[in-house]
Amino acid sequence: MSENNTTQNHDLQNEVSKKIKHTRRFESMDFRLAHIFLWISILASFTSTIVVASGVEEKYKIIFAIIAGVPGLVILIDKTFDFKKRAVWGAMLRIDLEELNDDLLIRNVGPM
Repeated sequence: MSENNTTQNHDLQNEVSKKIKHTRRFESMDFRLAHIFLWISILASFTSTIVVASGVEEKYKIIFAIIAGVPGLVILIDKTFDFKKRAVWGAMLRIDLEELNDDLLIRNVGPM
């Protein structure tokens, strides 16, 4: 393998490694956001149900009406951005990039 090809492979390998790190970070963020929105929805629904069942003073009704609307808003945000699907897509992209990185590594170490 010529020195020019080796340099190009190293540059490409460095670029792929950076993309793997970038993808891993966003995959992790999407996964966490998906779970955070799920928990917010569950907790807001649970809270509003408990509060309504226990009775609410007249002056706090608007606050609990807002809390009762949070699960619908969270579902809207989650379905719009679909964090779970983005996390899966990021994981699949990262796996493909890691395979490419391994191929480049083998090519660099291979017969000279």
